[in-house]
Amino acid sequence: FNEPDAPVEDPDGNLWVVDQKGCALRKITPQGEVSTVLGRDVVCNEAVPREDRPLLEHLAWDTAHGELVAGGSTTVATPVHNLYVTMWRIKPSGEFRRVFYGWKLGRNNPSKVGVDGIRALAVDPQGRIHIVSLLMLFERRGWD
Repeated sequence: FNEPDAPVEDPDGNLWVVDQKGCALRKITPQGEVSTVLGRDVVCNEAVPREDRPLLEHLAWDTAHGELVAGGSTTVATPVHNLYVTMWRIKPSGEFRRVFYGWKLGRNNPSKVGVDGIRALAVDPQGRIHIVSLLMLFERRGWD
């Protein structure tokens, strides 16, 4: 492990940990067995566009679907400087799919809402994902 972060426990007692510098998502069983669910070839593969690689800054366990929810943001300087945000669903097998893609600025934002990064992420008992974003807080509270 190299800078482990964002530990989440599932109902079976497995601990899911992001290995930030190792570019991996790891699973630790209650018996102490460690496995790599997503490795460097997926998480940090520079040949794959950033929006197609799971961002693992925030994790939450979705009990309703038996999978992890992950999200994060990254700054991209081209074609314009902007903050891109993605959220993912990750099955224990390592299969993953993007469920949200948006950015802070831009008229053609696919999410149709400006999102200033993800500050926190949670999943409710029905499996719905909830995020906190600085921009969304400003909009909700009416701050300018």
